[in-house]
Amino acid sequence: MLKRLSPFGAILLAAVALPTLSAAPAWAQADDPVLVQRGDLKVTAGEINAALALLPPDARAKVLESPASIATFARDRMIAKMLIVEAKSTKFDAKPEVQARMNEARDSALINAFLASVTQADPAWPSESEIVAAYEANRNRVILPKQYHILDIALFVPTGATKEQEDAIQKAARDIKTQASASKADFLELAKKYSQSPTLQQNGGDLGFLREDALQTGIREVVVTMKDNSVSDPLRSADSYHVLKLVGTRPPGPASLDEVRASLVQAMRQQRIQQLTRGYIDGLVAKQAMTVDDADIAKMVRKP
Repeated sequence: MLKRLSPFGAILLAAVALPTLSAAPAWAQADDPVLVQRGDLKVTAGEINAALALLPPDARAKVLESPASIATFARDRMIAKMLIVEAKSTKFDAKPEVQARMNEARDSALINAFLASVTQADPAWPSESEIVAAYEANRNRVILPKQYHILDIALFVPTGATKEQEDAIQKAARDIKTQASASKADFLELAKKYSQSPTLQQNGGDLGFLREDALQTGIREVVVTMKDNSVSDPLRSADSYHVLKLVGTRPPGPASLDEVRASLVQAMRQQRIQQLTRGYIDGLVAKQAMTVDDADIAKMVRKP
């Protein structure tokens, strides 16, 4: 429903390589549940757990938040296996230019993993004083758009649901909307009772204040027209129906330190890692000088 934004600039994201797709992990148990199967190809729960372990925490949590998102993740993995089988069946992987690209990708993954292992930032960094100083230096650049305090009840739509199933879920969402619109309705309790998202069950559906530009298209257009304490009609997202309650709004204005602390610390730590990486590479280069043949390099220039 949301998209994440970093107010302190773009943060470089390293590509995450999944475990080998052509076979199940060697440590997989014989009773490892098969989640997706196509002929002899299988995607097991063990494979999915291994792949998820390589993802950043936020991305992993996003996949695990609903059966539909896990199913999509597993199907995508099956599609990857299918493509590998197709490519190998034509010996596409034996082509010299393809092998060269595969070697480049393997070397790049090795370099990224190695640098990450030798340039880890101090877990205690940055200190509170450094965070405050960075915030003060950037506070005039961070103006938050209008924000909406939203409560949410989510009903998941199974992948490949029939029209009858979809109609039944939509009817259930309409019934919840009717209950939530009653004068003495407790939306938080209704969320704990009806929402199929474990997170929304635990927090009573409270999403807190969300930036207008972080709301999903289709959701945003409805929320911006709602009045405080009103309840929306059921809204369809990619894999769910949502019944929303607007608790209140905040006008545009400067972000507080608490509102940007997480993204600020993330940006600072990423910058520190980049500095450590550059320092490590510079130190490695300094151990033995390189020689560059400018004359031969000049001969490689191709004029248009």
